[in-house]
Amino acid sequence: MAAAEVEQWIAALNTRAIPCFVRYTRCYFRSGRRLLAPDREGIDAVLPEVTRYLAILEQVAIQPTGLVRGNFSLADLALLPILDYLTGLEETRPFLTDTRLAAYIAVHRRRPSFVATVPPDA
Repeated sequence: MAAAEVEQWIAALNTRAIPCFVRYTRCYFRSGRRLLAPDREGIDAVLPEVTRYLAILEQVAIQPTGLVRGNFSLADLALLPILDYLTGLEETRPFLTDTRLAAYIAVHRRRPSFVATVPPDA
């Protein structure tokens, strides 16, 4: 595995995709509490960017074992928690169901380390 590729993925994820996904999830939550009604205006504003990043990730998730040459890396560790969370939100669920990204998430949900991070009430 090329360390430079992992670093490139981490940089792209941490500076572009993940902040975008966080902006989207904030339309559902404020101060750690679920809003009674999602911020539709905020969702509509950020959703085109969210779907663009999900489409890019769908294209590169050819091997569900890892983003970089099919190897599990720090890039996957950065991406998987937010992707898993996005599977539960209405607008992003279709992008993460019956897709390569869905297979990617499913493979890693079986990892003991992933299972150990799921809250008991989830």
